[in-house]
Amino acid sequence: MAQIKVDTTITVTDTQGKKKKFTVTKTITGLTALEVRDYSLTADATRSLWDPATDATEAMSNFDFFMAWTDGNVDLELITDVGADNGDEAGTVRLVSDLPLMLGADDSYANVTGVDALGTGTLDVIDKIRVKEVSSATRKLITIMAT
Repeated sequence: MAQIKVDTTITVTDTQGKKKKFTVTKTITGLTALEVRDYSLTADATRSLWDPATDATEAMSNFDFFMAWTDGNVDLELITDVGADNGDEAGTVRLVSDLPLMLGADDSYANVTGVDALGTGTLDVIDKIRVKEVSSATRKLITIMAT
């Protein structure tokens, strides 16, 4: 069985120079599949990172951990309910240089009415992940996915 250990330390210095330090360690054990991928993203291009519904070579059909790290700005798109049980829901986040995004589950809401996903949506899972380079430059992207 595979495992992932994440050690995070954040140090905040306020305007008076006072520092606060936050340290968190999370270990995920019992993983049966783990993949590390290294991408080179072409300037202004959109690329599929994970799509088990259309790519039979995908090792995982779901995930319990996902991490994306880039050396420049890229937009990450997380699509829920590709199977159209409730209707595709796409959400995007901007990844910035050297600040990884981590998810500890593939849970996500679909069938949202208005802006209240938590109150009106149906709990589903992320089914597809895409990325777009937005800075007109070639970028490096590393992903880790595990289940």
